[in-house]
Amino acid sequence: MGARPAAVPDAAPLIRRTPAERAAYLEAIGDQYDWGLRKADRQLEATVRALEEAGRLDGPHRIVVTSDHGEAFGERGAWG
Repeated sequence: MGARPAAVPDAAPLIRRTPAERAAYLEAIGDQYDWGLRKADRQLEATVRALEEAGRLDGPHRIVVTSDHGEAFGERGAWG
């Protein structure tokens, strides 16, 4: 999974930043998001493995995973 990416810089004055600074900010957000997804994936994998080893997934049990789609990352001009 690798080390957690560097902290994301403050977004408040983003509109006053250069295009390169805005691009760096967006990249930092993407790195944090990707890292979080990898972490969640590994945690879910460990949980499923533990349930399997304990015999808790035998029978009619189901695991349901939901999430948002990450639409607040500027794809449609929206943030937050």
